[in-house]
Amino acid sequence: AVLREQRGVALDLPCGRTRPSGTCARAPLVYRHVPSRYSTVHLVFDIFQGIGLAAAVGIRPFLPALAAGALAAGDVALDFKHTQYAFLQSSGFLLALVVGVILLTLLERRLPARAEAQQPGGLARDPLSVILVLLGAGIGAVLFAGELCRGHAVSWPGYVAGPVCALIAAAGTSVYRVMAVKHFEGRRFVIVDGSMADNPRPALYGAYHHFEAVEPRTQLTPAMVCGRSCEADELGEAMLLEDLRADDLVVMRTTGAYTYSMSSNYNRFPRPPVIALGAGEAQVWAERETVDSFLR
Repeated sequence: AVLREQRGVALDLPCGRTRPSGTCARAPLVYRHVPSRYSTVHLVFDIFQGIGLAAAVGIRPFLPALAAGALAAGDVALDFKHTQYAFLQSSGFLLALVVGVILLTLLERRLPARAEAQQPGGLARDPLSVILVLLGAGIGAVLFAGELCRGHAVSWPGYVAGPVCALIAAAGTSVYRVMAVKHFEGRRFVIVDGSMADNPRPALYGAYHHFEAVEPRTQLTPAMVCGRSCEADELGEAMLLEDLRADDLVVMRTTGAYTYSMSSNYNRFPRPPVIALGAGEAQVWAERETVDSFLR
């Protein structure tokens, strides 16, 4: 029989008889299965890395994919070479992502004008937003599958898990209650009951999240949404109701990926609850923290 090399299999040559010179006489070949002690650990890391990439492109479709492809092209932590996903680090694919990043940045600068021209709350359902969500789901599927493939695992689960992670990231929405509205040097500041403690992304690296008022009633005007921390806790520029006042509700979009997982009890603020909504029903996934819960 012809024996071919297999992954995780060792080849033993037992020496049943020994020649005078000390060499082994002819003996049968024996396969001994020796699974790698690191295979499961590597698979877990690949899965979590795939989850992270897919969730990231759910928020911004092009930039995370560009970063992953550039790292792979430089053979830094990632490498899709010698797999069917090698195009993820090809120059053509990376150039297309660069164009996508530039176009999306230009469109984001026009978002206030787009939001003012529409009814409040309509931006998340306009064609551009739908296209970005679908692009994020598609790119997330390919990146997740590529992560599994480069680790020599079956790649098809990535086409299922990738879109799910991307859609969860895009669907996540944070609801804040307005605590106060202040004006200073011609600018309007809307202080909400959240902060950098529950979403540190804007403070850490200027991440953009779209804000909307829950109850549209007047035209939109510029505002800076701020948290309640004592630092420069700016959550982002927004176009909000002109007559926005205390106790109104505003929502921050696309917070399903790196917000709650990055939250903390900074300034001793308790974490908010996580509630899943669907088919007219609500289910609590994480209870609201209380001061007593983290002072015990």
